[in-house]
Amino acid sequence: MPATSVRVLFSLPCAASGIGNACAGIVAGARQSGYRTSLHTPRMDVRVARDVDVRTILPAAFSPIGYARFQKWIDPVLNWRFLRALGPGDVAHIWPAAPLDLYDRLLARGVTIIGESVNTLMESARIVLDAEYDAIGLAPGHGITDARIRNQIERYSRCTAIFSPSAGTDAALAGTEFCGRGLPSSYGTWVPKTRPVRPARDRDAPLRLLFGGSPNIRKGLHKVLAIWPSLPRNIELRLLGPVEASVASRYADVLNMENVSHGGFSADLPKEYRDADMAVLPSLEEGDPLMTYEACAAGLPMIASPMGAGRIGSETGCIDLLSTGTTDELLDRILTLAADADQRRAIADRAWNAVQDYDWIHVARRRYRQLESLTAQSFSTAV
Repeated sequence: MPATSVRVLFSLPCAASGIGNACAGIVAGARQSGYRTSLHTPRMDVRVARDVDVRTILPAAFSPIGYARFQKWIDPVLNWRFLRALGPGDVAHIWPAAPLDLYDRLLARGVTIIGESVNTLMESARIVLDAEYDAIGLAPGHGITDARIRNQIERYSRCTAIFSPSAGTDAALAGTEFCGRGLPSSYGTWVPKTRPVRPARDRDAPLRLLFGGSPNIRKGLHKVLAIWPSLPRNIELRLLGPVEASVASRYADVLNMENVSHGGFSADLPKEYRDADMAVLPSLEEGDPLMTYEACAAGLPMIASPMGAGRIGSETGCIDLLSTGTTDELLDRILTLAADADQRRAIADRAWNAVQDYDWIHVARRRYRQLESLTAQSFSTAV
């Protein structure tokens, strides 16, 4: 049997946070698990082991502005090199943003194409988000257009299978023409070998609630801000990432409260998690949020909606799950956990135990075994 590989294309610069970090984690985890794989991306900002096969167009020091300025020349070179790297039997794992014509060129060569559903389908996501923006009297800021929906459908129609990283994405695919193509999977994180030591809190110190990821309507930030004036002033809200403009305008008074702080794009995420006492993510629409895994790996108790809880929440029950998603329920859960240190510790213990199985090595191994079963080929370097 000839040696075959999984060739991964991430068409945007592979950032050290967000979905680019997830892609890099899966490829690095697969390599550490003994699989043949390579990652093709314009620029690699994520640190991985030297033996991980990463093929870039630009050096990591090349600025994001530089990429945007030269993208129309960089992308054709990236796609050409990706096509040239594919050998007989290789599988193409394509992450969103690759052009549709590349899918057609792959199909013409008989290449097996695997897609990646990083969020629920745009068509269903727009319905959910439009309703939420309308309910709070804001113009939709999600950016999902008819053209983008059609493009996603066209891309998925060319895939043999699609990695579905959460119960939410499973459900979105199930009601469509792509039913049966979903490969249930997950995202994850690099889990430390020992549980992070949390600093001792003074008895009267404020309790810090962390909201990471992207502070926007889709992630449910407005629900947290709506209840914040009703919470005691000895509970602090820490936001990471830029707040959506319409939310920042609507809730300017709340965001300027003394017990609300902004971390922006924090360069020291471990410290942000270490300094927090709880995490919250009442998302309306998601794929499989990385913040959830990072919070679990930091030993944090977390309150989340089913979407925010992701695959680890649905499979292990380690997240304090919101059932109705109402602001009243969210307020009650925050107050309850804030007042009960023993309950916070119990949830954090469950989270730490559960996340052991979601280290990128385990996540990648499960995915690549799925691909071997699907294609009846081996991608192991041991063969």
